[in-house]
Amino acid sequence: MNKELFEAAEIAKFNPKELGEYWESLKNFRDWYSVMSTQLKKGREEGLKEGLEQGRKEECFKNAKKMKQAGIAFDVIAQVTGLSIGEIASL
Repeated sequence: MNKELFEAAEIAKFNPKELGEYWESLKNFRDWYSVMSTQLKKGREEGLKEGLEQGRKEECFKNAKKMKQAGIAFDVIAQVTGLSIGEIASL
């Protein structure tokens, strides 16, 4: 609380030019902070999406491997999992 009061008192001492520079600097900081926050949120959303896609793909491979071991035809496995015949054969 004391720090905020001190800062307010210091700002109150500014001449018009310094006050204008202060407000411009504050605006620039807020703009920068907004952009960075938005990009961070966007990056997290993209990372989550990629992680989910990778997890789904890994689950498809895991299920395809079990189906292959159970003797299910490759074309049926491909139809169910969306994997190619080549991907299934390499399991």
